[in-house]
Amino acid sequence: MSKLKIVLLSALISIVVIIVILLFFIPLSQTFPASVHLYPYESHKLIFNDTQGSGTEILVMTSGGQVSLSLSSPTGQKIIDNVEVTSSYYYDFNAPETGTYMLCIKNPQTSGAEVTIHIIEERSLISFL
Repeated sequence: MSKLKIVLLSALISIVVIIVILLFFIPLSQTFPASVHLYPYESHKLIFNDTQGSGTEILVMTSGGQVSLSLSSPTGQKIIDNVEVTSSYYYDFNAPETGTYMLCIKNPQTSGAEVTIHIIEERSLISFL
């Protein structure tokens, strides 16, 4: 085999390896932000889709009071159950199954609360295609 063929074959293999790494292994983040004002004893539900095994981060920040968080999987199983948040809360998990998840935020107080939520999903490029 000539040197030119070896160089071209090596370059082709390198390109294929780079494409596979980009498509399957380098995580890309997609952020879903939301802000809500919760009146006394009010609740808000945030619904999002997730893929089994994908890394997901939930960041909740509140000002003006305490809120309670619950996160349910597509089958209704509680992933987070009535966690109290007074300023900020961070939760990192791998989605146990593909489907629709529900984050419920409740204001158990007699005063209002401002809540900011960020749901960050890490996926490979192939899952976006």
